[in-house]
Amino acid sequence: MPVILASALWAPLACAQDVRSSPGEAGPVFSESGPDAELYGAASGYPVGTRGTTTQLDKLVGVYSHFGEIYPSRPIGRATAPWQFKRAPEPSIAYSFGTERLSIADYLKRNPVTGLLIARDDTILYEHYQYARTDHDRFLSQSMAKTLVGMLVGIAVSEGRDQVDRRPRLDLRLRPCGNGIWKHLHPRPAEHVLGR
Repeated sequence: MPVILASALWAPLACAQDVRSSPGEAGPVFSESGPDAELYGAASGYPVGTRGTTTQLDKLVGVYSHFGEIYPSRPIGRATAPWQFKRAPEPSIAYSFGTERLSIADYLKRNPVTGLLIARDDTILYEHYQYARTDHDRFLSQSMAKTLVGMLVGIAVSEGRDQVDRRPRLDLRLRPCGNGIWKHLHPRPAEHVLGR
């Protein structure tokens, strides 16, 4: 049973007040605040900023949820009949950190996470948002996108749908340079990259 864990934005401590989308029902939980919300631009409504200000602390929340407005992106249209996740009542989930046993709520109180979603198979188990973000915001996914694309390619190959483009591609294998820095860029055909 695969479990998908997605989160964005990371740092120090504080507290947030949660509001469930529909009280008593399974669904996302929203908070206007989060750990160190003032540092992340709460008083200014979590501003987006510009290309020149994307690394400023008070712009990070805005940048991570409006990246496509700052940098060029390729929107992908919604399916005519999108697949829907099922929802389950939120389970009690705990983890160990050092000698402590903590809940996900404890994690969110300590870490500036804009969105956290945990799913198993086709069911969302846990979905919380902080810093005035919601399930309608688009977040910068970073390495999560690579993982999801990799899973989709694996599914396509297992189903015999691997119509791979055989033109030469850039092999981005990393190799050590001796000083701890890694270099890449090995032009190789796609067959080599895919192990064929």
